[in-house]
Amino acid sequence: MMKSFCEASNLRSILQNSGGWSDRLKICAPVFQKWFGDDHRGTLMSDIRSFSSNISNTADSEPENFASQKLESLDTDIQDALVAQTEEPRYQHGKAFVQKRITHRGLQYASYDTTRRDSIIFFQPKPGYSLVPGTIRKIFSMPLKDPGSAISTQSHFLAVHRYESIPDNVEDPFRRYPDFGASLWSQNVSKQVEIVDLSRKFCHGICRNWQDGILVLKPLDKVSLQLTNEQDN
Repeated sequence: MMKSFCEASNLRSILQNSGGWSDRLKICAPVFQKWFGDDHRGTLMSDIRSFSSNISNTADSEPENFASQKLESLDTDIQDALVAQTEEPRYQHGKAFVQKRITHRGLQYASYDTTRRDSIIFFQPKPGYSLVPGTIRKIFSMPLKDPGSAISTQSHFLAVHRYESIPDNVEDPFRRYPDFGASLWSQNVSKQVEIVDLSRKFCHGICRNWQDGILVLKPLDKVSLQLTNEQDN
């Protein structure tokens, strides 16, 4: 796995400096640029932006055309978690614009019923807490309307279910290599939904099957942040 990560991270720079390589490799360079040229994932600047503390809870995409969208009622557990976390009385109506995908800091995220690849993330449950893995159940934005005016602003949120810790009788060999960043987690997710606003620190995660019921998960970032296999209370 570590070899694959290293090879993939070096592929872009190799193709950008293919002057001394074979003609076949030179042919690959423009194809790679066409499909992945706008993808900043894995680059230092993208990671810095993903973990910057000076960010807002809005998305990169153009402002929604509210007239062409329909407000949907949030599931009760998502609504309850949102109100409890934000303490924003204007969210109590429970109506939101639901999205399948969202682009944030140049990276695309999606709900797990849209694509599993972009739904696995590592996120910070609360400011100052360690990053933990989870999967995005729903992406939505809450419109904020001032009295006597139309919708003026909106805040984007992710409804996330955290992966559960591995049983005590399962050994995690990655604990001996903390710099690698990978760790073992149960394939089961918590029934409790957590709300992540876009000002929180989060990044993509990569997932591989380890054994029956156990996954190996690794955050796709280059920033050294403490990870833990323990549930934060």
